[in-house]
Parts: sequence; structure tokens; C-alpha cells
Amino acid sequence: MTLDQTQKKEVILFYLGTFFSSIGSMTYLVCAMAFMIKAGLSTFEVGLFVGATRFFPILSTLLLGDISDRISPRKLIIVSEVLASIISLGLILAWTNISYSVIPFISLSMIRACILSIQAPSKSKIAKIIAGADYSKNSLTAIWLNKVTHGSALFAAIIGFVFVTKLTMVHVLAFDFLTFLINGIIVWKLSIGSTKGSDSINFRFFEKFKYLYRYSQRAATLDILLALVMCGANLFSTRIAGTREELIPLFLGSYGLAVWTSGFLERWAPIRKAHISVWVVLGLSYVFLGQLADTGWAALFVYFISDSAYWLLFHRYSAHIQTDAPPEKAAAIFSARIIQMLIVLSLGEFVVGFWSQYVSVEWDATWRAVLCLIVAIMLVKIKSVKVNKNASEI
Repeated sequence: MTLDQTQKKEVILFYLGTFFSSIGSMTYLVCAMAFMIKAGLSTFEVGLFVGATRFFPILSTLLLGDISDRISPRKLIIVSEVLASIISLGLILAWTNISYSVIPFISLSMIRACILSIQAPSKSKIAKIIAGADYSKNSLTAIWLNKVTHGSALFAAIIGFVFVTKLTMVHVLAFDFLTFLINGIIVWKLSIGSTKGSDSINFRFFEKFKYLYRYSQRAATLDILLALVMCGANLFSTRIAGTREELIPLFLGSYGLAVWTSGFLERWAPIRKAHISVWVVLGLSYVFLGQLADTGWAALFVYFISDSAYWLLFHRYSAHIQTDAPPEKAAAIFSARIIQMLIVLSLGEFVVGFWSQYVSVEWDATWRAVLCLIVAIMLVKIKSVKVNKNASEI
């Protein structure tokens, strides 16, 4: 679709509001575990917080992730931002007496995570509506959505460091509340994404996965293989940091910076023609990481290269899946993608945590490298495809 000046301003505001909200949410995640530990909570209680905020969003996305195919995605975002801001106030009350309010705090955090998980496919659907059927536009809107959501990790790492070292968890929650409120007001003022879907659309639980692989079989398959390579990434980064714990926040910053740098690189013609080579770079980076664990800055540099390769591929598959998705089934397809990624990435944290006492960091990196090289060889054997002449190869 061709946008007039008013619509272009609305698109900018949509991404800006999403950016504010994402920074607040990511800062909350960065700081919550740190402050829980500082407050003297047990490892079990911190683990319960992590598990609840990761497992239940999978269920909520499975049950309600496609709801914006039936109602206005704009309306859903507004309602979810209001509810999330109210929950932030409840979290402030719970935190002021955290020694006796651990369960209420974890429960509210779980509900908050579920609300935000339902909202995510709505934002992707709006990006699809903005772009229409053209690959170049879908690539642009999908990459920018990744930048303002996942890319907020870069800014959250910086802001989180200030909160943890200088301020309190109440300040974090107040900041989180404010960012939800700002995005809610911005989206309320917009008109994009106001179109209501069909009430007759009612997907069965697993039907959305059928649509994901029907319309984007190749991109969806490569997407899940990429998630498998990255599974347990948080714990893997702590293993790479080793005794240099002070570098762990910088690994998060590297992840966020890679979202932005790879987003710009993916729009560069020579990179768009490369696909297999990016998988090879990703695999080789893991080979080096296995050898550079606990070496400090050298490991951080290579980790940034691996993050950049990952995000080049993730941006590309996002663009293909978004282009292929019919508008009336877009939220269902996007929610299916989110669910399968959450399952693989979350289970990976448990698996990496379990085998870390048995498997060396070198072998943990090696199996990831081997998988990348297997995918690269597989891609050599099959012909690359494009959606159209402007599309990046997959």
C-alpha cells in the first residue's frame, strides 16, 4: 500500500510507541532477577519467577494469540497496555513488602507476561497491514518491528545498569508503568490497525501451525532450526562469560546492538544475496566461542558476530513469513511462530542448565556449530528461492 504523509506519521508513531513500551518491559526483565537476589530471595523463588513468566505466555499465545484476526489489533494493544500499566502498580505494592508477597509478585508478573504475549502478534499484524503484499515493504516493516522490540535490549541493558546500581525496583516498576501508559496513549491516537477482523474466523489450537507451514514452509522450517541453534542462549552466555560476571550485561547489550546493525546490513544488496554464508559465519562463530570462553573481551567480540549473523537470518525469515501471510490469518500465523520459538528457546534454558554440569562449554558450542554447518550443506543441495526479484534469498 502507498502511504500519504499522515499515514507515514502514524507509522512512525506506532514504532516509537512500541519502542518505549519495549524498553520498559525489557528493563523490567533485566532488573527483576537482580533485585530479587539483592532482596535475599531464594534461588527457588527466582527460578519460579523465571519459569512462570516464560511458560504461561506460551499457553496464552496458544489460546489467544490469533485474537487480533477477529478484533481490531489496535484496540487489543490499547487494552493490553492499560491492563499492563495497572499490573505495574500492583507490582509496586507487592514489592514494597516482598518478603511476604513473593507469590503475589510472581503471579502478577505471570499475568503481565501473558498479556504482553497476546499483544505481540497484533503488532506484527499491523506491520503486515502497513506493508501489504510487497516483499521490500514487508522486509522494512518486519525489521523495524524487530529493532524496536528485541533491539530495545541494548537500551534496557544501559538503563537497567543505572537502576540496579543507583536506584530501586520501585523506580523500575514506575518506569515500566510510564512506558506502558505512553504507548497506550500513542496507539489510542492512531487509526492504523483499527479494522476489525471476521467474527467467523475461529482457529483451532493447532490449526495456526498448519497455516504457518502451508504459507511459509521453507522460512518457518529454517526459522525453527535457527531457534534450535540459539536455545538456552541466556545460560550459554553466562558460560561464555565464565568468571567475568561483569560482562554478562554486555552480552545482552551485544544482542540488542546486533538487532540494529544487522537490520541495516540486511537492506544492503550484497548481504541480501548471501544466505548460506551467513549460516557458515554463525557456525564458525560458535567454534571460536567454544575456545574463547572466559577470555573476556575477545569472547564478547565473537559473541557480537554470532548475534549479528543470527539476526541477519531472523530478520530475513521474519520478512518472508510476513510477506507470505494472508492478512486475515496473519495473527494466527505470527502467534504460531512465536509459540514454537518460545518453546524451543525456553526448553533450551532448562536443558543447558541441566547439562552444564556434565557437558563442557566447548562441546556446548560445538553442537551448535555442527547444526549450523549441516543447515548450510542442506541449503547447498537445494535451490535457493525468492518471493520476487527484490526478495532476499532463503
